[in-house]
Amino acid sequence: MCEASSMSDTRKPLRARILRWAQRTPVHTFVMCPLLVIAVELALDRGRLTVMPWGAPLLAWGYLQYRLVGNYRLPRAGGTPGMDAMPAQIIAAGPYRYTRNPMYLGHLIFMAGLVLTFWSWFALILLVARAMWFQRRVLHDETRLERTFGAEYSAYRTGRSDGSHSYCDAATRRVALSRCLLLCLRRMGTMRSGIFEGVGGRRGRAHLTANARAY
Repeated sequence: MCEASSMSDTRKPLRARILRWAQRTPVHTFVMCPLLVIAVELALDRGRLTVMPWGAPLLAWGYLQYRLVGNYRLPRAGGTPGMDAMPAQIIAAGPYRYTRNPMYLGHLIFMAGLVLTFWSWFALILLVARAMWFQRRVLHDETRLERTFGAEYSAYRTGRSDGSHSYCDAATRRVALSRCLLLCLRRMGTMRSGIFEGVGGRRGRAHLTANARAY
């Protein structure tokens, strides 16, 4: 009976660790989202998968930016890889000289790479959803940081700390994002309609690849 109880106690922490791992933001972006996009595209295209290699650099760029900026931040600011524990100080140098959220930006660059690599409408929907989620998270994080660091963070946020950067307001960012997404939608719609009109099966896929290379 003791052995059964010990095995049960061992499984519980393991399940808890797996659950915590699955709830992490980088797991969502870098593991679950790619798997979900691949699964959906395979289902929609009857087991065939379109892959555009020129989207791969964005995948590598986004992931490396997330990892390398995290390695840069933790020894200098303290805290945890996420924002569960607040950093001990504000960093205004390195990548944080140019953007307040370079790690979050890495997530979105990776998501844009998914859209281009798999030429996927579903991946584009995920990108929009993740961008909206990160926007809410940024606002929440900044409220906490301003409450903790006060005027020091306010000066950094507005670019007055060293005069090296300035930031547009949230409304301007939303307009810019909307324009980029609209352009992407138009480009994808134009290419798909021109490629698949009157072309089916493997021939359509070959035509898609040829047109993608032309862009």
